[in-house]
Amino acid sequence: MTTAIAALTDDHCRALAKVAERPRRHDRLVVDLSDDLPGAGATDRGAEALVWLDAHGLASGPSSALGVWQLTSRGRAMLGQVQSRVGGQ
Repeated sequence: MTTAIAALTDDHCRALAKVAERPRRHDRLVVDLSDDLPGAGATDRGAEALVWLDAHGLASGPSSALGVWQLTSRGRAMLGQVQSRVGGQ
């Protein structure tokens, strides 16, 4: 099963841009993208963040004319690790 990233709100785009600037925060990025979010690449910075995700093997896309991005198996595995950490706190 894949996790689709259909769109992003302006707040998500800002968060993604921050993560793209600080790669060590990639686990937070995966958490933010774990659900289908409404406007992918709605801003230039959001689009840059999605390109960063793709370059680091965490997501791929867009996979259709609708611009749907998906977490890769690596991205889903990282999401599972992050959710375990968050759930265990």
